[in-house]
Amino acid sequence: MKIRISGIIGLALMMTMLYGTITVDGDLTTFFNLPSGIIVLVCGVFLGYSSFGWRRYNQALLALGILVSDRFWHLASRETAEVIRAMKGHFLACGFLGTQIGLVQMLASFDDPNTIGPAMAVALLAVLYAIFLAMFICQPALNRVEDIIAEHKPSHSTAQIDTPVVTQQ
Repeated sequence: MKIRISGIIGLALMMTMLYGTITVDGDLTTFFNLPSGIIVLVCGVFLGYSSFGWRRYNQALLALGILVSDRFWHLASRETAEVIRAMKGHFLACGFLGTQIGLVQMLASFDDPNTIGPAMAVALLAVLYAIFLAMFICQPALNRVEDIIAEHKPSHSTAQIDTPVVTQQ
């Protein structure tokens, strides 16, 4: 099993940068919101299962491991790329849905200042979680799957070299 050092370093640097940015002036726990996480992650995954079925979606979830290990290269296929591409859209759509839910909650309780903050947190963190999942997990995995597909695609130039050319005189 070949560990993808570039994938691990990229993820580690991204997480370090995010952690450092968040903790400079604030507390990391401020960025954890269970309702937002449920809306984005659970709804996004269930949307994927309903769209592609258990087998195809589970294969694509396993293929996300391509980010850190080439052990999962055998899962790379056009079908997997299609599911991961859809995963991105599902997470972003659910993040937008979470934003709308949070804004409706906020506006419904506008007369109570104590409920505005938690509702606004749902609205903002849902889209943050969606962007994180779509662009920092799904997109790099999709890029890697497409690279593997391109590397293992048969070349047309070799077929032309092996074909004999017949000329008439």
